[in-house]
Amino acid sequence: MTDQSPAIDRFRNSLFIDYEKWHDGVGYDIDALRELKPAERTVAESRLDATHDWRDVEALAVLAELGSPSAEQSLRSAQRTGSNEIRLAVMRYTPHLVDDGTRTTMLVQALDTATPFDAFSSTLEQVESFHPPAVVDALWNGLTTRQGDVATHYAAMLAFLYGKADSAFDWHLRPLFLKFTRGGKVVATTGGAFLGVAPIVGGIGAGVWLLVFGLTRYASVASIVSALTLPIWAWVIGYPWPVIVFAGVAGAAVLVLHRANLGRLVRGEEPRFTRRPSRAASL
Repeated sequence: MTDQSPAIDRFRNSLFIDYEKWHDGVGYDIDALRELKPAERTVAESRLDATHDWRDVEALAVLAELGSPSAEQSLRSAQRTGSNEIRLAVMRYTPHLVDDGTRTTMLVQALDTATPFDAFSSTLEQVESFHPPAVVDALWNGLTTRQGDVATHYAAMLAFLYGKADSAFDWHLRPLFLKFTRGGKVVATTGGAFLGVAPIVGGIGAGVWLLVFGLTRYASVASIVSALTLPIWAWVIGYPWPVIVFAGVAGAAVLVLHRANLGRLVRGEEPRFTRRPSRAASL
């Protein structure tokens, strides 16, 4: 394309997301996308996949707004078949494509299954502005069925929705919210510490957690295995001994914290995460 606009290069370059951009939540160059000529928009759309990432959803939403029927069709398909994160992104960037019943069902399912590493923040952002009875009910259920920071944030959201807090997580009420935190608090704290001190180890640990959880559906097993592998990864990658020692201590703390879970696992009484059918239709 000999007479292509400078915007097409800006948009292409923005498609490369390095770790820093990923960590900071930087999206594609939407301003450049809006500046493209009609033929260039077709080229740009061919580079996007609605089921890949929220950034693709955001860009396709702009193209649909600019009149692309194929972009809108891709978004409708992703809303039906995509992951929780993708479906929530479709709701965020193209709310007119999702009716209230579908939106309620999706949020209830997300609240039942979302983790700090998968669609957690985006779920709560949606709940803050859209919270019919079925969604509020899912938050209440989460106080007793979800672990760690998940339950903490559900308590904070409920306080906000009932007018008892000034924001979706009122830090003045944090001591109250933490009363709903169970074993996952130390796991989340450990993961956050490693993402700051040893980001590669923290990232691998998060990956191990997701893998084990996906295979077993036990959050406790995923937490124990991922924590116990931290010192191994720190040693393999070559981090200095203070980091390795810290990893070992953190792993031991997580293991001790989950003593009760281990007992329930041996007895076959440990709850396993499953998708519960939505009750939105009955409310």
